[in-house]
Amino acid sequence: MTTRPDFYRTSPPPEALRRFIESFWLYEGYCPAHEQERVLPTGTLIRIELRYLGQDPRVVLREERLVHRERAAKVLELLARRDKRASSPWTQSLLHLIGRHPGASAVDLARLGEMEVMRLKRRVRALKELGLTESLVTGYRLSRRGRDLLEFIRHSKH
Repeated sequence: MTTRPDFYRTSPPPEALRRFIESFWLYEGYCPAHEQERVLPTGTLIRIELRYLGQDPRVVLREERLVHRERAAKVLELLARRDKRASSPWTQSLLHLIGRHPGASAVDLARLGEMEVMRLKRRVRALKELGLTESLVTGYRLSRRGRDLLEFIRHSKH
């Protein structure tokens, strides 16, 4: 029977990574003779390379103002298509909810909007793809573009 050293622990990755990563290793108080551990327990070496591909297009989009009626109408048309595919319209009500509760966590927004947390997160991501919301360390808020759209909706109703 092999015993595990006291300085070695494993832990499962967050749910979103479990398809790709089986476990994380943590060495506590272990001082190897060399500076860098190079081999995983299976003898496999994995190299991950990251490089900058440019600014996130959603960041650029969310800063774009919706001051022209045609642009705002086009975004509303995209939202209407999303609403049509859903069992009931949700896009504008979620924008209003985030606008009324900037910085609220997904759990709080889901409770206020009476929906499952994962459904809320998927929907916020859909709005984010259109540049209407942005994620904070905790919670969400409307982007400049999202606030412009709500303003356009308010003025259209009058």
